[in-house]
Amino acid sequence: MIFPSFVKFKQGMNIEMFIVRIIEAKKVCFFAKSIRGVLYIVSLLFRVIVSFKNLLYSCRILKEKEAKLPTVCVGNIVAGGVGKTPFVEMLVNDLALENTAVISRGYRSLGASRKNVLRPVDANYCGDEAFLLQRKMPKTLVLVSRNRKLAIDAAIRRGAEIAILDDGMQSRSLKKQVLIALVNAKDPFGKGYFLPRGYLRESPKALSRADYICVTNVESKKQYDLLFQELKKFTPAKIMGGKKQATGVCGQKSYSIEALHRKKVGAFCGLGDPGQFFEMLSSLHLHVVENKVLCDHKKLEEKALEDFIAKSKAEGAEFVLCTEKDYVKLDTERSYELPVCFLQIVFKVEYETKNYNDLLASTLKLTN
Repeated sequence: MIFPSFVKFKQGMNIEMFIVRIIEAKKVCFFAKSIRGVLYIVSLLFRVIVSFKNLLYSCRILKEKEAKLPTVCVGNIVAGGVGKTPFVEMLVNDLALENTAVISRGYRSLGASRKNVLRPVDANYCGDEAFLLQRKMPKTLVLVSRNRKLAIDAAIRRGAEIAILDDGMQSRSLKKQVLIALVNAKDPFGKGYFLPRGYLRESPKALSRADYICVTNVESKKQYDLLFQELKKFTPAKIMGGKKQATGVCGQKSYSIEALHRKKVGAFCGLGDPGQFFEMLSSLHLHVVENKVLCDHKKLEEKALEDFIAKSKAEGAEFVLCTEKDYVKLDTERSYELPVCFLQIVFKVEYETKNYNDLLASTLKLTN
């Protein structure tokens, strides 16, 4: 029966994970259907608000303001799990500019607000995504603020020649010279409903504002071609496709991809789409003996981590594995019963690479 699992989930998890479970379930009981009905009503209200705001911008009643710095936005129309952070990392590295600023909203961070601009010196205070980008690209200026205009002004004072917004497609008040929308090939339109009944932040028609679209999590040419045709109904944007690829395991112990075959591990993550992480582990032929899923951006607290490691060890795990976003929130200086490691990933464009090269050229022109 489905109903007992929902009761257990409600008792053991928070409301966000409970709602996600209801959204994702293929077969549900009467209780869950009732919850879906309530979520649908709320989603209609959210859709009206978003549509009305976009109408005000389309009619130029509300106007986009020019930033004082060339601005490139990497965004999406669906909440969570699309791969913005690895895409931003790839873009910054391939542009290879000396004075690039990456601006993050600091989603679910403790310190980010509309009144301040932070440097990401702590993953929990400033946001795991911003901290991760700064850690992987130490020569890049990464700033955290919920006021993007304020962050751009701070970037100018620090000598930046271009700003890349990690998220911000729905922030219409700031004009972007280049808008890149990422679309998840596995669920391109967020279950077909607006938040909170589904995952849509905007209608697919909003893709018409994009200059470029990158389809992420592409598993085959056939899958890419089918989605390409679907996207062309909504947008004239130049489209490309690719996916995240694992390059190794790092952290308190390191392994090459080849050395991972059939190793027993405990695995946990706090992602918008945790299924992607566990699917990647499966594709690497890892044997996950214990697993734990957290809310997006949620830290696994010390006591919970110790308990998870103990359970994993009892099941024969050689080490504990998480995403790099989870890893940067942990106290990795201390020793545990098992090594705590993270899966290192990069994003690769594999389809329509000419459009990605065009994106790089268009972006570079902004700095001339």
